[in-house]
Amino acid sequence: MTADRPTVLNFPLIAAPATARKLKRDLLEAMREYKNVLVMDLSGRDRLNDKDIDLLLDCLGCAAGRDVTVVLVAGSRSVRIILEVARIASLVPVCDSLDEAVKCRIVDGVRSTSETQIQPDTGMNA
Repeated sequence: MTADRPTVLNFPLIAAPATARKLKRDLLEAMREYKNVLVMDLSGRDRLNDKDIDLLLDCLGCAAGRDVTVVLVAGSRSVRIILEVARIASLVPVCDSLDEAVKCRIVDGVRSTSETQIQPDTGMNA
């Protein structure tokens, strides 16, 4: 895999059928180009509705099973909370900003950035 700059896909403001198809088409095109990290930017949104969640899960389903890491940019506290309540945050990394997402790397299931490495909780902390 290459460590090139990830592809950033902006999540549409309106999840109309045409914009949903375009987002999925862009996602599949980016995966065909063998990008190892795809960033879905939701920072333009202040909330997500049920159609947005369905579209997001559909896109994550397209990426599942491929050698691609999808990273989400929540952008706001309310979107992050929705992602956590919908349990999407347990499926993919969620970052607060685009800069953080671009620096994000996943190694053996552990999210890290260039500054810090987040260690998994083993319950064996002294």
